[in-house]
Order: sequence, then C-alpha cells, then structure tokens
Amino acid sequence: MMTTLGESAAVSRASEQEAHDCTTESGLEDLCALLDELLTRAVSDHQCQPGATPQWPDRIGNLAHAWASLAAGDWLSAQYALSPLDEAVLAVLLVLQFDPVYRSTLAYLQDDVSAQRPSLAFTLRLLGLSRGRMLEALPTSLKGPLFTHRLVEMDETECVPSFPASRGLTIDRQVLALFLPGSALDESLIPFCRLIRPLRMPEADSPGHSALLALHALREASARRRAPLRIHLRGPAGSGRHRIAALLAAEQRMSLISADLCALPAGGRPARLAFRLCREAWWRGAVLYCHGAERLDPHERDAVCAALADALDAFPVHCVTGSSLPWPAGLRMRGGLVRLDLSLPEPDERARLWRRAAAARGRDIGTDTAHILSGRFRLGASQIEQAVDDVLARDPDSGQTPLGLADCSAAARALCGHALEQLARRVCPRADWTNLILPPDTEEQLREISRRAAQRAQLAQAWGTSSRLVSERGVTVLFAGPSGTGKTLAAEVIAADLGLDLFCVDLAQVVSKYIGETEKNLDRVFEAAESANAVLFFDEADALFGKRSEVKDAHDRYANLEIAYLLQKMEQFEGLAILATNLRQNIDDAFTRRVSFAVTFPLPQETERRRLWQAHWPEQLARDASVDLDELARSLPLAGGNIRNLVLAAAHFAATDACAVERSHLLRATQREYQKMGKTLAEADWRRLGLAGSQPAEERAR
Repeated sequence: MMTTLGESAAVSRASEQEAHDCTTESGLEDLCALLDELLTRAVSDHQCQPGATPQWPDRIGNLAHAWASLAAGDWLSAQYALSPLDEAVLAVLLVLQFDPVYRSTLAYLQDDVSAQRPSLAFTLRLLGLSRGRMLEALPTSLKGPLFTHRLVEMDETECVPSFPASRGLTIDRQVLALFLPGSALDESLIPFCRLIRPLRMPEADSPGHSALLALHALREASARRRAPLRIHLRGPAGSGRHRIAALLAAEQRMSLISADLCALPAGGRPARLAFRLCREAWWRGAVLYCHGAERLDPHERDAVCAALADALDAFPVHCVTGSSLPWPAGLRMRGGLVRLDLSLPEPDERARLWRRAAAARGRDIGTDTAHILSGRFRLGASQIEQAVDDVLARDPDSGQTPLGLADCSAAARALCGHALEQLARRVCPRADWTNLILPPDTEEQLREISRRAAQRAQLAQAWGTSSRLVSERGVTVLFAGPSGTGKTLAAEVIAADLGLDLFCVDLAQVVSKYIGETEKNLDRVFEAAESANAVLFFDEADALFGKRSEVKDAHDRYANLEIAYLLQKMEQFEGLAILATNLRQNIDDAFTRRVSFAVTFPLPQETERRRLWQAHWPEQLARDASVDLDELARSLPLAGGNIRNLVLAAAHFAATDACAVERSHLLRATQREYQKMGKTLAEADWRRLGLAGSQPAEERAR
C-alpha cells in the first residue's frame, strides 16, 4: 500500500539526504561485488557451454538482500510490493547503469555486439532460472510492477519488432535518481518544469492569506477522506494562481513543482510525460502546480488535460491547476475537483498593495501615485511586487525618495503584454496633446475618452457602475475619417495620456480565409489583451467589422457569424479598444450602436493646414524665401499625413541639389504626392502655385 502524502514527503526528503551516502555504503558495494561474480562465472560458463544456465546458489536472495540494504531500494520495495525476483532484476540493472565497463561483457554473453543492455530473458537466465522456470516467470514479470509502474524501460528503438523479453532493459531514470546525490528534476521534465522551494507563511493581512485559509479548510476535508487535494484555480493572469499554489506547498512544508503545459516538448507523448510528472511530485513529496493550458490549441489542451487526469489517478499527489479557462467539461477527475474562481484585486486593494510593496522594501510611494497606478494597471500582488523590485533595481541608491509615477508605470508596462506581442505590434507612445491638430470638438471628444478610460475602474468600485450598467465593461471607440487625418496619432496620444502602451493589431495575422480561424485568432488577441494593460488599436477595422450581408450562400452565413462573434468579444473586453476606419459607412450598424464613442476625423481646414505645415517643418530644415507656407495651406487641400510626406520629399529633393528647400522642390513633391493618390490639381490651383504648364501632360489633356 502506498504511503500517505505526509509520509511520502518524509521518505523522499530522507532519500535525498541519504542518497550520496548510499553510494559508498556496503549495500551498493555488495551489489557490485555480486554482479562481478555473476558475470565472471557467466563468462566462464559461456566459454565452456554457450547458453548454459549459471549454477550457484541463492543468487536472487543475495541480490535482493543487498538491494534492501539501500534506503531507496527498501522504500521502492515497500511502495510497489516488489518480489525478491523484481528486486534482483532492479539490482542488476542499477549496477549496470553505474558502470559502462560491463557493456562489452553483456554483448559477449548475448552473442550480439550491439546488445549492450541485458534483455529480460538474459537477466532471468543470469539470475539462475532454468528454462522451464524462466518461461513461467516471463509473463508474470512483463505484467508485474517493474513494467506496470514503469520502474524499468524497454528499448523501443529497434527497427524490427521483437519479443518483448528479448529487448534491452535499463532502469528508469527517475528510479536511478533516487540513488544519486543531488535533487535535480528528471531530465525529461526540465524543459517545462521548475522546482520551487517553499515560501514562508504569509502574515494575517498579507495578499493570499484569505485564500490560504480557504485552502486549509479544503485540505482538512481531504485529509479526513484520506484523499489528495485537487483544485482548479480559474482567473486572469496576475490573479494569484501561482502564489496560492506556492502558499499551499508552504503550508504543507512541501516543495512545489511548477509545470508549464504549453511548453511540453514538441512531439512528446503527453501521457508519458504526465505520468513522469506526477510520479516525480509523489516521490519528492511535492505539490504539483500545472498551468499554461489555455495557450494550447483546444484539441491539444483537451488531450493534455486528459493525460494529466489519468496520471493523477495513479498517484496521491496534491495538484493545483491554474488557467483563465474552466477545466474541460466532461473530463472527470477521481476523488473530485474543487473549482475556485479568482479575480484581480479591486482598485483600492491594488493601491494598498503598491504602498505595501514599497514599504516592505524600505521605500515610500505617494497615495496619489498609488491610486493612479491602481487605475492604470490591473495587476495582481506578485506583479506589483515585481514592478517595485524592478524600479529599485534601476535606481537602488535613491535613498528615501518616494517612488515616482513614471518609473512605476514603466516597470508595470514591462510586465504586461508579452503574449499580445505575438499577435500585435507594441508602440511606446511618445506623442502628447500638443501634437494633435484637430477641430476643437474632436479634440475634446478625445480628452473625454481618456478621462473615461482613466476613471472607469474607480467609478465601477465607488459608484457601482459595473453592476448597474452591466454592458459597460470597457471603453470601445470608433475613429472614422480619411487616411492621414490623425487617427493613429490620436490613439497614441490617448495611450500616452493614460500611461499605457499601444498595441496595433496586425490584421494579416488575424483574418483567415478558413472558416472559424478568424474567430480563433481574435479570441487569442482579446485573451492576451485582458492581461496586457494596454490600449488595443485595430486599423482598417472595416476588414473585421464590416456590415453583415444578406445570406445567399454558406460564405455569407459564416461571415455574418464571424461579425456577430466579434461584436460579442468587443462587449466583453474590459480595456480600451480603438477601431479606425476610412469608410465609416462600411462598419456594421450593430457595432456602431455599441461603441462608447464615435469620433469623426475631418479633412483639415485652411487654418488647421497652416498649423500642420508649421508643425511638420523641422526647425533645422532651411527653406528658401520663395517658400510660402500660408500659400501652400490655402491652395493644397491635403490631410496631415500628406503634408508630412510633402515636407519629407521636398527635403530629399533639396538634399540632392545641396541647397535649402525651394518652391520648386515643394511643387515637385506636390506633383508626386497627387500622382500617388491618383488625384489631380485644378488648372487654377496650378496657376496660383506658379506651375501653370508644368503639370503632367495627361493632366493638361484633361
């Protein structure tokens, strides 16, 4: 019968402590001496009569006794009810694994130069079993604990299938590790697992203490049932899933194995890895924490979770799973699964966590600064602590100066958005309100958007707007206007005003011609954006949010479903999402009704164009006296983006001529810009600009 969790932990720790000593104790020396004698006599008998069964008494008993003298060997025998024959087989494989000098001897005795591992049949014959007894023992051994519990590994690399008993055997690496010094994880688990030592117990008012009390009650209930604790923690990134698992391990005085299921080796067998993972946790007396499944493809996620559930059935291990998604429906876990929903701290609690993290490190943070940070960034306790550590790492010698808002914001931004960067382009905003040249009403709307996004969290908590206005979860904004009128710049200015990064979604990675793929990609975008603490910007949004059409074929039906799905995701998103389009009439009416703001960006008037010319002209760029910016603003009805292009092109023409920017350079740049847009200037405009007769011949022909 398997030991209980507490006993398992104690035995595992004792095994780790004594492992190095065991390698020099008489038990292992006796094993080596016995195997030397076995092989020496086997070689002698083989030379006289190949294939003969060695004849000397009580080989199995002697090896089993030497095996049991090792602490790890005795523990394995007790846990798996090993017979003396099983112990003898393991003893032989253990010594062979320690010393490669035996390989040539094994190849000689098996009459096969490539057979450097003993087969089960050869091992039984080496242990003195007659052919009759060996034929009786083979089926029992193949179905016995050595193979059912995977204590030994059978060679599976042979090209030609052979009888299992004739395949090479090795002792399992996890079994071998029990006899070696050190406490490293099994090498097959290292790519996706970390071994974490227990945390100190939290204070009564520290983050996670209340959750630990709830877990303690659950653990007491599971202890009364003599069953391991199985918990699924559902919550967003930063909600404390890992912290709660670590606190549970600390409360049990156990170590923690943290397994990132998304990092499983490509082509690996989930069932095999899950088995080794659970066995490692049991043998170490560790709590198992599995996370990252939400980043897997749905089919792969179900397969990995099913393999984990099957493996947990075989081992009495405390296991905590953490995800932003629920445990797969219909996937049963023996003994039951406790489901706990977690959420990020409320703004007031986040402000307290900022102050607490700073105070714990001997620093101060202003009350106003803490409240601004709590409104900007939806972070958990561990993320806030990490942000404060990062600030102090950059400026450790600042003494008792309170932590600044800019430094804390930069540290918080650096912790967010890593998953979203695979799907969108991160922009660190540098523009401010002075860079915007827009009609007063348009600019005021943009300021209202910034204020709404900044105040949303406080209003939701203080005034209950989230409960009264259920659909008002985030802020969704539509920017509509011709190209070059400042939509992208406005999004950058708002992000800078909020102290957040701007993520521009790459539609090439989102829109797919395959049915259902666009929805999957959008789901990944919004899932990653929830924890990004950033402004989400969709350019050319009509490609995603176009009008639903009359259903005439299957393509129309799926296109309409896609738009409906996107509308639903936008409503559920709790951040600030900005969508830009050049053609507002192409946006679905249902989406327009659901946005918080719809801002129109008109083409600039003469006064605004004059400001745009002045804003885009660098102070260092010399211009000739013939250049009249007022005349250009009056004569050329262009958007800000086009004006920027004109200035840049004229600067290149001037650099080619090695002179200041002249009127002719600007007129050539104007000609090229209009050609690029597929537009023409009226004859009167060319004449007013002093270029009558200089326009392209095809334009004069018109």
